[in-house]
Amino acid sequence: MTGRVALQSVVGGSVVGVLLAMLATALLVVLSLVVAYEAVRGYGDADDHALGSLAAGIVLVSAGPTLVTLLLTNLTATPAEVVSLLQRLAELFGLLAMVHAMYYDG
Repeated sequence: MTGRVALQSVVGGSVVGVLLAMLATALLVVLSLVVAYEAVRGYGDADDHALGSLAAGIVLVSAGPTLVTLLLTNLTATPAEVVSLLQRLAELFGLLAMVHAMYYDG
């Protein structure tokens, strides 16, 4: 035994599979931000507050859980249960924002 400890290890598949998963994740975040940007731009043109809520909801539902996972698992030692809870909360608040956009007459 040499006393060496592996600092990194690959678990879960081939390098190509991991790269495809990372590309799909990046695409998900970018597309959700593009959709939200278009909704916010429409909000500015039409002065419709529902579009702002819809944009926030889209980002929270689609990109929120992904960003929570990426940031917390890579930058902190947050337990998996807390990460999972925060993912579900992002989705919940995103859906509530969308419901607000559909039913609020303001």
